[in-house]
Amino acid sequence: MEIYKTIWIFRKKKLDNVTDDTIYNINLRQKMPKAHKFYRKWADTIPREARVNEVKTLLDHYFPGMWNQKRTSHIVVRCERLKAFQEYQPFGEISIPVKGGQKVKGFYIKALIRAIDLLSELGDET
Repeated sequence: MEIYKTIWIFRKKKLDNVTDDTIYNINLRQKMPKAHKFYRKWADTIPREARVNEVKTLLDHYFPGMWNQKRTSHIVVRCERLKAFQEYQPFGEISIPVKGGQKVKGFYIKALIRAIDLLSELGDET
């Protein structure tokens, strides 16, 4: 979904020595980041599977620098703020297995969406 903004520009136009005030309506498209699109889509309906690149896009946005996948079949997310919740104790960690190196099952996407929701409830860290 794209967000549209309308900007009104007032401009004086000279035509044959006549000044005419003209209003121009310009729609500027501001693209919503892909991560937000994936989040909104997956929060509404959890898919059976998702591509690992889509999951990594979501992780880059919501958990920047807090995840890694080095030559393994799992993506590991470590977030200090998740330690506040019982299900992520003691390390504040989510482990997301990658099926066949290309897909992530819906169960793990659901867990990831839940973690993002919990962090948004927690608010900004201060």
